[in-house]
Amino acid sequence: FGDRVNVEVEEVRRVLGIGLPQLLTTSFLLVLAVYTLYTINMKFVLIFLATVPVLLTLTVILAVKQEPLWDKIRLKYGAMTSWLQQNILGYRVVRAYNAEERQTQVFRSLTQDYLENYVEVSRIRSIISPLLSLVVSLATASLLVYGGFGYTAGGITIGSLESAIYVYTLILSPIRFYGQLVVLFENAMAGMRRLIEVMYAQDESNENTQGIDADNIKGEVVCKDVWLSQRGKQILRGVSLRVAPEEVVGIVGESGSGKSSLVQLVPRFYDPDRGRV
Repeated sequence: FGDRVNVEVEEVRRVLGIGLPQLLTTSFLLVLAVYTLYTINMKFVLIFLATVPVLLTLTVILAVKQEPLWDKIRLKYGAMTSWLQQNILGYRVVRAYNAEERQTQVFRSLTQDYLENYVEVSRIRSIISPLLSLVVSLATASLLVYGGFGYTAGGITIGSLESAIYVYTLILSPIRFYGQLVVLFENAMAGMRRLIEVMYAQDESNENTQGIDADNIKGEVVCKDVWLSQRGKQILRGVSLRVAPEEVVGIVGESGSGKSSLVQLVPRFYDPDRGRV
């Protein structure tokens, strides 16, 4: 759980610490480039502005197509790292029950789902990104054609045309950055949604405000027909046991069998669905 939250925080930090400052710098460079093109020739600015709606449309399509996939990727990555952490910590139990092959199959299934979602994102980007480059290349070609006719007619000098081409080439990188910023932003939004879910998660326990003070605690722990479920999965079924003061009891089971959940019922980190502790 902690590793999963750290991943989400890192994605948000990348946008706030890297993406936004770079966005401001890039936007300033674009404004400066447009002004420079305007001082050279107004038609150069019009050629550039004609490409902006197309670029924005392709960028929006890219964002809309990627957004649900990034949500799935974040969920799959969280489940994958959480599962891996549990198996690393409980590797002795896995080996004791000779469950290496089964656990390997589960991990392979998780990574396969993660890979398929990433491949789908790559497929979408492989279609949209070349279209972005094609639009920019066509705009550059239009610039060269117009500049060539303008030079022939005597309205544009070679120096002005070379300056316009240089400025236009200069702003190609910032335009490509906007596409990268979409990816960073989608990652951050997916991470932020996960963080908000954690921050505003409702307490699963039903607090009883009419409890009694425990004055004479003997140290005895008793579970009577305890049932516990989490997220729709049954964890404990009819567990009954008694642990006397100073008695040592070992609870053995494979990873995910409910050992920690049973112990956490004692300090009331969870409330049982049925039974008493």
